[in-house]
Amino acid sequence: MIIRKENIGNVTCIKGEWFLADGKNIKINTNNTNSRKLLGAPLELIIYPSLLCDQNCDFCYIQNKTKGAMSKETVQNIKNYILEKKIFAITILGGEPLLPVASKISQEFSQFAYENEVICNLTTNGANLQEHINWIKKYDVKLTVSIEGTKDIHNKITHSTSYDNVLNNLKALDKKLPFSVSTIINRKNINNLYKLRCELLKFHNLETWLLLYAALCGNLKRNRDIIITLDEFFKTVDELKGNVPITVNAPFYFKHNNSKLPASNFDKLFVGCSAGKTKAEILPNGDIYPCCFMFDFPTFKMGNINKKGNWWEKIQKEFNVRPKKCINNCKYAKICTGCIGYTINAGVEEDDRCPYCQN
Repeated sequence: MIIRKENIGNVTCIKGEWFLADGKNIKINTNNTNSRKLLGAPLELIIYPSLLCDQNCDFCYIQNKTKGAMSKETVQNIKNYILEKKIFAITILGGEPLLPVASKISQEFSQFAYENEVICNLTTNGANLQEHINWIKKYDVKLTVSIEGTKDIHNKITHSTSYDNVLNNLKALDKKLPFSVSTIINRKNINNLYKLRCELLKFHNLETWLLLYAALCGNLKRNRDIIITLDEFFKTVDELKGNVPITVNAPFYFKHNNSKLPASNFDKLFVGCSAGKTKAEILPNGDIYPCCFMFDFPTFKMGNINKKGNWWEKIQKEFNVRPKKCINNCKYAKICTGCIGYTINAGVEEDDRCPYCQN
């Protein structure tokens, strides 16, 4: 495992040999397995230059699309934190990060990441993509474009007329650099995904098709009827596999995939949700949350990048997700937490959606 020294907090529960980013290695050999704090800083920051968007998707997790963009002070403080803590990766989201209000900030972060050997990801709806392709390629940005179905379905879900424009932009993009496509599977597009796959097969530079499960937050609180069950989601994913490389982001997918159990406490960081374990999310005003599913709940604000204080330590101490109650002797019982964002938004004590732990 490769890790930077500055990302290691109290690692006394890790055994074995770990290689640092500079090529040197560090050996940790201790019997203390009671430590909870594993990382001295997140491995990834999710950055929101603006919450404004030119679409209004049925499942968008941003309810309050406030006007304005990230200030110069906030941008600089995020940069300082990335350098100080040796952050591995950033992901630029929104809102729409390529709108005029946010695009210069997105480009600035991309250039900064490139110059400091930080991985940079950016997700866009693709409607404003073509004029930004050159700097996206120049700064080696890992690009993902959201497409929710073929023309009528996509436009209906996004409440826009953007499909033709997005497709034309992807054709221009396909000639210049690799990219990924993301789709949130829901009741409105579940029967349209095979047609969409046929469209995606036409692209030569498509790296992966990211399939996501619709999370109960934001706009979905008033559109609950479009949420499918996890059984339906897993079945659909299995049927879509082949020809197009697929990546999946869904709760309990590691169970469906029969993934191996983590070999160490450090490996547990990379099982299930990364909120508060390896990532943090920063809003345009500098407020910091463990996860975007909690933006509507100020209780889960862990700090502000423009103010003093060890907000990551606060996340480590306060955002302690305990394993959910598993039944049927599930082998993942000690590590499975489900999605805490779902429990908060649904007003339930624990994530009870797991299809493998039903009575």
